Order: sequence, then C-alpha cells, then structure tokens
Amino acid sequence: MEEMDEIEIAIRLSRSKGVGAAGFKRLIDEYKLPSLAEEIWQQKQLARKLKKVSLGKNVSEEQINNTLEYIRESKCIARYYGQIGYPEQLKVLTEPPPIVYMSSDLKDIPLAAVVGSRKADEAIMKKAKAYTEKLIDEGYGIISGGAVGIDKIAHETALEKNAYTVAVIANGIDIVYPSINREMFEKIKEKGLLITELMVGAEPQKSFFPTRNRLIAAMADMVYAFPTSESSGTLITVKWAKKLGKRVICE
Repeated sequence: MEEMDEIEIAIRLSRSKGVGAAGFKRLIDEYKLPSLAEEIWQQKQLARKLKKVSLGKNVSEEQINNTLEYIRESKCIARYYGQIGYPEQLKVLTEPPPIVYMSSDLKDIPLAAVVGSRKADEAIMKKAKAYTEKLIDEGYGIISGGAVGIDKIAHETALEKNAYTVAVIANGIDIVYPSINREMFEKIKEKGLLITELMVGAEPQKSFFPTRNRLIAAMADMVYAFPTSESSGTLITVKWAKKLGKRVICE
C-alpha cells in the first residue's frame, strides 16, 4: 500500500470514535501498519481491550479531506506514530500524538526549550535573548511555542544566528496565530520546523495550549524557563519536563 494511503487510514483511524491517543499507540505497536490496525479495529477484536475510550470527536469529513488535500499538495507532511520520520522524542509520552503535521521532517539535533511569559519586561527579554544565544553556541537548536514574548525572542534569536528552531503550535499548520508572528512563521518554515498535532483548519482554543506544552517538553533535551505566573503554560511545560526526566533551569 502507498505511503499516502497509510497516512489517510492513520488519520481516519485516529479520529474514530473509541480510538484515543493511547488506543492508537496500542494498535500501531501491535499491528505496525495503520491499514492492518484499522482492519482489526473494524472487526472489533480490540474494542474490549481498550480501557480508555475517546468520545465526542467533532472532526468533520470535510476537515479530514481538507487535511489530506493539504498534504497531497505538499503544503505540509504528516507522520503517524510508528512511521519513519515521526519524532522519536514524542514516543516518551504515554499518549503520544497519533499524527503530527510538520512543515518538514525534524532534524537530528539536540533541542533546548526556551519558554516564558508573553508579557515579559524588557530586562527579562534581554536576558532570554542572551541565554538563547548561549544555548545556540553550545550546539542546541531552539524549540518554543511560537507565541509573543519569550517564545518570539527565542525563535527570532535562532533565526538571526542561522540556528535551527522548532515552533510547536496549538492550531492547524495552515493557521497563523498569533497573526503578528506571520513573518516569523514564514522564516521558521524556510529554515526550521513548524509542528502541530492538530488537523488543518483547527483554530486555536484555550484547551489546546496545555497539550501543546507537553510536546515542547517531550521534544526538548532541556528546558530553560523564565519567570511567569503559576497558572501559565510555562509552568505546565516545566512540570512535563520534570516528569519526563529532562534537565530544567528556571530563572
């Protein structure tokens, strides 16, 4: 079966009622190919074994078709869990994203996450830039969330120094959010990587950002965090990084 066929089956299987991230992982771990996993799933031979059931999936057939068209037009690439090219770092998660959508394949380079407040003051922004430069000089690529504030400083510093940078976004890869970062995202697509677990057309929602932050923590070899409020996404990233045994430095 052609690779694109397997990707389509993987996308549809991942959106099937009753197949959550953990279930998708279990199916692929056992059956390797989405086509075989989907066949077994349809036969309901594994349904009774899945302890967690993912219900209420609201993705429409139109959104699935739009996503597939976007991939076929080479506007992004998709990699399913277990496929060559799927980021190995994400496999440390108990529920890794079934599918990731990327502007290009991930380079094999150590990544340092630089995260912090969207409203950091000038002194903190200056310090973030200096530490990002130091990390780049040590051989790290820079990963962050593509937001304004510390995220933007981290990505733009990497771009200025011709270093590799990864933006993990909390919306579809076709959506520009925040719009003020449009030019930066275009440069990241050219020189680095945009990656998301959300399908084409998915608008940013509040609930998407905490789940996005777990991907940053998983993909980073270390996390450098700047001061922020206790309820922020930065703290979520730090907690995930510690849970995954990553090195964490908090300013």
